[in-house]
Amino acid sequence: MTEGLRGENTNRAPQFERQHLVLALAIGVLLVVFALTLTGLTRESLWNDEAWTDWAVRSPYLADTLARIQGDVHPPLYFLLLDGWTLAAGDSVFALRLPSILFGLLTLAAAYAVGVRLFDRPTGLMTIILLGTASFFVYYTREARMYSLLLALGTLATWAYLRWSARPSLARASSYGLLLALLLYTHYAGALIILTHFLHGLLTAIQHPAKLLRKLPHGLLPYLLALLLFAPWLPVFLSQMRANPHGPLALPLPTDWGTAAGLLLIVTGGYGGLMLLPFGLGTALPRLRQYGNAILLLLLWLLLTPSLLLILNASVAPVYQVRYTIAALPAGALLIAYGLRHIGLPLGPTAYRRRLTQAVTMILLLALVQVQLSTHAALWPPQTGLGSYHSPDDCCP
Repeated sequence: MTEGLRGENTNRAPQFERQHLVLALAIGVLLVVFALTLTGLTRESLWNDEAWTDWAVRSPYLADTLARIQGDVHPPLYFLLLDGWTLAAGDSVFALRLPSILFGLLTLAAAYAVGVRLFDRPTGLMTIILLGTASFFVYYTREARMYSLLLALGTLATWAYLRWSARPSLARASSYGLLLALLLYTHYAGALIILTHFLHGLLTAIQHPAKLLRKLPHGLLPYLLALLLFAPWLPVFLSQMRANPHGPLALPLPTDWGTAAGLLLIVTGGYGGLMLLPFGLGTALPRLRQYGNAILLLLLWLLLTPSLLLILNASVAPVYQVRYTIAALPAGALLIAYGLRHIGLPLGPTAYRRRLTQAVTMILLLALVQVQLSTHAALWPPQTGLGSYHSPDDCCP
């Protein structure tokens, strides 16, 4: 008996060490991304939208901040958090932008957790390497706007959705519903992430109609809770929509192939073929059936938000902006990481094949990182607006 236990513990030791190594590497990635996003953070002055943010939270009175937000087209959570932050940290350019970086790091931690839950730890690690160096991610984690918080809450809510789906309980339903409400209070495009979760749950549960009927009342609990928590802001939302029937003040982009191609360019950096290459070098495609529910969630997460925004843009009001799609960004990183994780080359003996596969995976991962970082300047030139901005009075009433 004792020898058996010792043997079991010996077998578990390498796995335990590998898990801790991957976790240590993930923490290292967070520190590298933190340094990357901090570099040159104050090199450029605030541009128009950031200056409006500064003006919105500049008043010492909460009632003034709420009144300014209500006159905008966005919900209040980011501004209220920034209002409290600036009371302690001040309203310098560095202080205004730093919370977005912190929200970005929270996004990476949540994306790692989602990758581990859907696949495994190495997939989670590669996910945050890809996401943390994506130019779309880096740009908006350096801007004093709510998009980094939208990204963080969208990823956290997806992790909470997976936990709740795997083992429903009142506590998990409540925490998931709270995150959904916070998502709505951050940006109205967050409703599309909620729709993604709901559709995924419906499509996966519909395979077992009897179970679906039994679970239906409990399955609606997080969404009803989110709606209940958002209800106090609903009249303000309707007022904002009536006051801005033509969408936000930013110049709208038309719903056409040029707009879709522009989004694809920003997400891939023009290297979509390189991102798809891992799927042709191993077992990622044959394993799709094994990971069917996970891949379905990622595809819905990746495609639903931009597709519905473009449909609304064409049929309801000109609301589409590339930045509104940012909450879908982790899904792309997770899919590419899944492809990299399952690269397999059927050449030579087992040990040689393993080393060759690891080398190819590392080369492709580093190539993707280099491409994403090198295309940042071309895809995201400095914002133009106020130039030498000094106070909110330069731009705002």
